[in-house]
Amino acid sequence: MADSTGGEQDQYLVVIDPAADIRREPVDGPSEYIHDDLQETQALYNEVLIQRGENGGWYRVEALEQRDFTRDCLWQGCQGWVRKEHVMSVDILPTNNVVVVAKTARLLEKPASGAGNMITLSIGTRLKVAGARKGSYCPVELPDGRIGWIRKKSVRAIGRRTREDRIRQNIVRTAALFLNVPYLWGGRSMYMPEPIANSRRLGYDDHTRRAAANSMRGCTVTGVDCSGLTNLVYRVNGIDLPRNAHIQWMTAPKITPDMMKDGDLIFVSAQEDFYSINHVMIYTGGDTFIEAWETGSLVRTITFRERFGKTLPDLAKQDLIIENKKIYCGKASLPK
Repeated sequence: MADSTGGEQDQYLVVIDPAADIRREPVDGPSEYIHDDLQETQALYNEVLIQRGENGGWYRVEALEQRDFTRDCLWQGCQGWVRKEHVMSVDILPTNNVVVVAKTARLLEKPASGAGNMITLSIGTRLKVAGARKGSYCPVELPDGRIGWIRKKSVRAIGRRTREDRIRQNIVRTAALFLNVPYLWGGRSMYMPEPIANSRRLGYDDHTRRAAANSMRGCTVTGVDCSGLTNLVYRVNGIDLPRNAHIQWMTAPKITPDMMKDGDLIFVSAQEDFYSINHVMIYTGGDTFIEAWETGSLVRTITFRERFGKTLPDLAKQDLIIENKKIYCGKASLPK
């Protein structure tokens, strides 16, 4: 796909909608929950992208906060195409200090429950709180320099030191917030049934707003795939995982089933290819885990026996191989 490249200096962008699709090609995706190979991932509000080129109403971008490992053995952000009206250019990168821990959180015009809603944010969104709290609300600095207000209980400080057992408990609790969220191939956002068009309340007036009337933004579909779920759950708890399941498997320390603790990861290989990982799940203790399974399903809690026909100890007795697939146990890389 042809595209033009800007100047030599990188142009930084931030997302200004609750979630923005990043596409393999500069074409809109379907407005329904179907498998779509052109869907690479989603970037959340205030997430940083680098512009690598453009084509009509699209920018070619690299998502800096979603690591990928290339065939050239290089680390980089996930790459793809984003609609121009989903983003705005910035000269100074955001210095975020909190992350949204509620399923969704409303950014308000004033520190009051009846204030106008500026935008509804997904869990995992990173923000900059700037200034003193007013009652139960914290001031948030928006990408254009204006201030919105968010409930203090909806966010948590980034980098806060926490005991390992507490982090593991929080990982499981966070994962449980996604139960019954629709599976979306390439999805990386909390399910938000209301149209993702309320960012227009933010009043951006540059070229990023001009094509809004003819775009598919109001039909942006929200949800998670298996690695989008693990990526967001860990992100909320101060851990940056790579974006896709195979790269998460590459970077996770491998452990035996008897070493598994709440919040660890479970990986499943492709059939008859034990070193190609295409699924990841979050262990929740005992014989259970939480997973975003496949298109047409909802995020669920399920047991090893229900999913694979055998308990975890029984699977361990056969080297974690079932139906010509290999299961791996990965240790959560927790903050020190």
